Amino acid sequence: MSKLNYYKSGFGFIYEVETFDLIATNKNNTPIVNGSDRIMINDTNSTDLNDVGQFIIQMSTYNPQALVGYLDAATPIPFYYSGYIITIAYYTAPGIEWGIVTAIPMEDFTESFLSTLLVTGVVIAFVLALTLVICLSVNHSISGQLARITKQLSEFARLDFTSRVSQSGLRHPVREIARVYQA
Repeated sequence: MSKLNYYKSGFGFIYEVETFDLIATNKNNTPIVNGSDRIMINDTNSTDLNDVGQFIIQMSTYNPQALVGYLDAATPIPFYYSGYIITIAYYTAPGIEWGIVTAIPMEDFTESFLSTLLVTGVVIAFVLALTLVICLSVNHSISGQLARITKQLSEFARLDFTSRVSQSGLRHPVREIARVYQA
């Protein structure tokens, strides 16, 4: 767990749900075992881990359904407590239930969220500008073709098909139509 990166100053740990014993953590110099006994998540030498561990124990004591009721839940449970965004996921194995916790300070989360929001806004603006340029290009292309077709149709409408064209005439009607179409 020590190689996991939780934003800038976040941390994570694994604990046993039934006893609240700390099993693993990425906090440096945090004892997991005291002699032969495991240390509870709220008895470590890390203030941050103690605070989050105390929150989990209190939630389990006063509102056990809020935490333990979600064992094997498909999505982790997010909480906000004492300046941390805490995500808890539960997993079961034969004979033990594991709680996996990540805690991210709110200011780190907000900073990361705002930078993500900024990047998303820039990408959206770029996509909209590119879409506008493509639409204007297509519109210009189609408008030019429509103007040319309209001109050809107006020339075609001025043709006089009521009078007969003699064979000795300068132009045959089909040739006249082709000439107007090419104009």
